[in-house]
Amino acid sequence: IQYPEVRRLFGLDFSTLKKFVRLAQPEHAPLFDEFEKAFQIEFDFRREARALEIIGKNIMPHYRNVVIPRPIPGLVSEFVFVMEKLDGTKLIDALKVEQAK
Repeated sequence: IQYPEVRRLFGLDFSTLKKFVRLAQPEHAPLFDEFEKAFQIEFDFRREARALEIIGKNIMPHYRNVVIPRPIPGLVSEFVFVMEKLDGTKLIDALKVEQAK
C-alpha cells in the first residue's frame, strides 16, 4: 500500500539531493535527473505488476528453482499491490549462502 504522502516526500528528498549534486558534482546533475524520472515510474503499482509478470515469464522457464510471485488480478491498483505469497528462501538469502560456500 502506497502511503498518501510518499510521492510528495520523495520529491522533496530528491530535490534536496539534486541541489547537493549540483553544488558538489555538477557534471552528475543530468544523471540524477534521469534517476528521478526512473523512480517516478515506481509509484504506479500497475506498472510494477506488469513488470513482475514479464520478469516471471522470462526467468522461470530458465531457472527451475526460482519462482517469481504473481500479482493477484483485480487486487492491483495505482496505489495497492497484492501478489501471491510464496514459501521458501528469499533469493538474496540463497545467494548469500551460495557466496559463503
